[in-house]
Amino acid sequence: MRDLVLQVPKTPQQLIILLHGVGSSPEHLRPIGQLIARNHPDALVVAVAAPFTDQRGMSQWFSVQQVTEENRPSRVSEAMPSFLEALEPWLAKAKMTGSEIILFGFSQGGIMLLEAAKTSALNGCQILVCATRFATLPSTKLDAKRIGWIHGQADPLFPVALAQQAVNLLNDYGQEIELMLVPGMQHELPAQVLLDWVARGIKS
Repeated sequence: MRDLVLQVPKTPQQLIILLHGVGSSPEHLRPIGQLIARNHPDALVVAVAAPFTDQRGMSQWFSVQQVTEENRPSRVSEAMPSFLEALEPWLAKAKMTGSEIILFGFSQGGIMLLEAAKTSALNGCQILVCATRFATLPSTKLDAKRIGWIHGQADPLFPVALAQQAVNLLNDYGQEIELMLVPGMQHELPAQVLLDWVARGIKS
């Protein structure tokens, strides 16, 4: 599956990367990507495709077949090189031009982003995750310029307590994270909340 490029300005000032969830594809992020592009004409906007597929032929960043609390961390670790390889061409272009970099990850895409931010791979980037969790809770601050977390208070897949626990822990480490809890929302992507967060990051 190929990356979905939604906007390429002549002289990009920002790079906005969108990362889908398991069993999904870049195409599922086309609507939100088009909204971002419309609001930010100087942004290069791309939805990156996960490198693996599930038994239905849909994209995934790592396998969730028989996934457990115990084996999830190793699956994420094994998938991390492929995840960073998928991002690298876009990140390299942005760093060459000095573009502001914003990465958004939904569900499994968010897991990969949070785990990557434990390393220096996303240093200087802004990251926003939604309806997600850590594979393992962090032991120190994340290495990112700015971090936001959107979560539905009625999420049946990743209970909101997971987000609250993680954010509270990072706060204890002295890291500021914008936690945006959406009342009544389940495992969903709230477009306006995402758009507002991106807009604040581009203006800052």
